[in-house]
Amino acid sequence: MRIQRSFYFFLSTTLMLFCWLPLASCGTQQNRLPGTPPQAQPTRTPQQIQSTGISQSSQGISDHAVSPIVLHDAAPGELEVLFNVNMPQNGADNGNVIIGLSFLSHGNPVQLLGDVQLLCNGQAMSVHQPYAFFQLANDAPQSLQGKSIACTYHVANSTTSFSLIVPRMPAIRSPQNGTSVSRSTHTVVNYQYDPQSGQLSGLVALGSGAKTLTNQMDTPDIGQATLDTSAFPSGDGSLTLTQALTPHVIWAGTQFRSLQAEGMATAQIRVTWI
Repeated sequence: MRIQRSFYFFLSTTLMLFCWLPLASCGTQQNRLPGTPPQAQPTRTPQQIQSTGISQSSQGISDHAVSPIVLHDAAPGELEVLFNVNMPQNGADNGNVIIGLSFLSHGNPVQLLGDVQLLCNGQAMSVHQPYAFFQLANDAPQSLQGKSIACTYHVANSTTSFSLIVPRMPAIRSPQNGTSVSRSTHTVVNYQYDPQSGQLSGLVALGSGAKTLTNQMDTPDIGQATLDTSAFPSGDGSLTLTQALTPHVIWAGTQFRSLQAEGMATAQIRVTWI
């Protein structure tokens, strides 16, 4: 597995998946010593930080990027740590699995300075960058599913080891990609997923100018969902299964303030409604 280092990455949440956006600039930084509460910075949760995002236009990154809190020799107890996993699939092609790692303080992005070390799967990460956001993996699902991504954070006399098990992607088993599907009040879709990796968000069917969805999973049987596609016009369409991921994480050593993992996995197939 190849671990990639990134100097300017910020993770934002979109409706169906996570995207990494390069950061081209950063605003005024707030310097403080460890243990000193941030000033003039609203407290935000990790989820709010993600949804804030950084807007990007043809002229470049917006001037309204969230400025990081600068931490010198930040102890693990000062930091919230968040893994993000994005697992897209479109038709017969599996998109690359993208795994990110973020360090936050009171829900705010941080810049890590001082004698801080971060190793992930044996490779040293470049921690002294404007934002403590790292892309750990960008690879095919078959190369990552079920494998562990292990990191170690070290500062002064404190060491924390933590790891993530990469979940397996959900899949639509029938209909199959590229097949014709009869429109019906009871279009049954068969799927599979790993319930240990998170809950299914729902199933969406699209046609030309038509859409229907359900979050009533395991109906009429386990691994099945039923949609009403009777009003769809004939022609091209799709089925998309979405899973909100909560991958398993473990840690040892000095504790962080929190350690979480979340993300989104999608399985999509193309169909022809007849």
